Amino acid sequence: MNRDVANGLGPFDPKFFLYGEDRDMCRRARAMNIELLLCREAIAIHEGGVSAKSVPHIVTRGQAAAALEIARRKFGFLGSVLAGFDLLVTSRSSDIRKIRLAEIRHSFGREKT
Repeated sequence: MNRDVANGLGPFDPKFFLYGEDRDMCRRARAMNIELLLCREAIAIHEGGVSAKSVPHIVTRGQAAAALEIARRKFGFLGSVLAGFDLLVTSRSSDIRKIRLAEIRHSFGREKT
């Protein structure tokens, strides 16, 4: 994208940490009637999974926070409630469930102390 478009979209939203910033940027672009293109020929090499291995609790928290915020922006309060429920029922372990539950509480302004 050119500089004018980038400036119009604004900076990345700090509410998104590790996950969701791409979806948020696309949502803002669509709201500004900016055409989004998919370039299937583009290649990006990414050493995936490094963060998930070294700091899994931070990755899990980032994923949960992004899912909740995206659902809230797209579907409102009820959407974020349903996303939170989905996060809990799809947790693969009790450790992941605890991290996700803490992020859900934080998202709804009731962080457990």
